[in-house]
Amino acid sequence: MIGIETKGSQRGIALVLVLWVLLLLTIITGSFALMARMDRLEAHSLLSGTQARLSAEAAINLAVLALRDPEEETRMRGDGRVYQQDYYSGRHQVFWSGSDNDGRRLAAGTYYLKLDGSGFSSLRKVVLIR
Repeated sequence: MIGIETKGSQRGIALVLVLWVLLLLTIITGSFALMARMDRLEAHSLLSGTQARLSAEAAINLAVLALRDPEEETRMRGDGRVYQQDYYSGRHQVFWSGSDNDGRRLAAGTYYLKLDGSGFSSLRKVVLIR
């Protein structure tokens, strides 16, 4: 009888051990899936922010280039007109009135344009020709 009880006892321990291993594997698999999802969301957030920042910088660079255009017909004017530029990431509007923060018209010369956005800042030098 003692031998029979030991054999049944061993089967119960083996069953508990197998269930314990399955539980651990389930927890490990679930944690890996959660970490992979969090990494994907973090990468997507980083990519979106980088695309927005680079898109805004591209718009400023094109606006600075258009302000320096030697041809009168295609040059951007610093008179407050809105110039729209289409990109794959969306439409951007760039304008500069050629005036300071108090609304006074600026004289011809070299100026620095600063673009501030969420989490980034860009500074460019432009020449205003009147």
